[in-house]
Amino acid sequence: MRASALALCAALGASIPAVAGAQPRCSSDDNRARIEDAQSRIFTRPASVDYEGAERGLRFAMRECPTDPEVNGLMGLALLGMQSYVLAEQHMQTAMTFRDLDPAWWRENGAVVTARLTQLRQTLGSIMVSADVAGAVLHLPDERAVVLPLREPVRVPAGRFSLRVTAAGREDLSREVEVSPDGVERVSVTLTPRAAPEAAPQASAPAAAPPREATPVAVREVPGASPWRTIGWVTAGFGAAAVIAGAVQWANSDAQLERAVTANAETPGAWGAWARYSYAVDARDGATVCERASVGASADARTVQDLCADNQQARTMAWAFSALGVALLGGGALMALVSSDGAREERPAPRLSATLGPRPSVSLEVPF
Repeated sequence: MRASALALCAALGASIPAVAGAQPRCSSDDNRARIEDAQSRIFTRPASVDYEGAERGLRFAMRECPTDPEVNGLMGLALLGMQSYVLAEQHMQTAMTFRDLDPAWWRENGAVVTARLTQLRQTLGSIMVSADVAGAVLHLPDERAVVLPLREPVRVPAGRFSLRVTAAGREDLSREVEVSPDGVERVSVTLTPRAAPEAAPQASAPAAAPPREATPVAVREVPGASPWRTIGWVTAGFGAAAVIAGAVQWANSDAQLERAVTANAETPGAWGAWARYSYAVDARDGATVCERASVGASADARTVQDLCADNQQARTMAWAFSALGVALLGGGALMALVSSDGAREERPAPRLSATLGPRPSVSLEVPF
């Protein structure tokens, strides 16, 4: 597989004259500048080539021109140089699909893109994984995570590698597979339920103490702290804790939004899926991405749906904790401020006893 990668990179260098002569046709001046910058980074001396810099600039152009054949063709070549073969294939295929949007550019450069795509497909295959648990997650070697069941095979680099399948309440499963170039490997897995932890033995209850005779008590009011004041301050403390919990949830939601803004197509895991899907639907804000993902059917769309649900849950909990905290904090403080300072003191009551017999007697015990 490494030999194939080297051959592809060599072919990319041979394609420099044809693609470099293309003229950018994406609409805005900023995107035209990004396209020209990407061309200069890709099609330069081998010692100065900068595929990563070209990919970063084209990523912004993709937001305005997600189906532009020139932008997708250049993005495919940049990703090919970065050895990100699955994404490179996707962008080259998009350029071919929408070639009629820019027939002049395609006439000049289509043969190069088609040749690179044909060579690239000889290094890729597909895998179709099924599991006995709906919602299981397939982890691929390139750090992609895909929710099962799959609706269509997933493209992967050809060769032998290890995949991992996880699910809640089940033991993780790893399996070695071998995918042939341009072939489809079908894998079926059964996840074993995770064993429940053994319950700790319950301690025997202590023997009940023999009943004691109750001592009569007398109650009187004495100056001191009111128990309602204590209850009020405790309630206010719980309110403050709830407010802090709400702030943590807000911070969690904001952190998710920050990750969504800074993510790119090469970001591992779910946020990489977010970036790819936002480019595909040409959406720039989180609300629009979530709205369009709600009707999407691709693996990236389902991953975006999960991220949107997590963010909505965080914001709901933030509102709930904040409202509850303010209510408890205000109510507890009010209770503590308006309660009286009287307190109750319990002391043994006086006891009167009498003795009958030859010499009857009466005694009175008064505690101090």
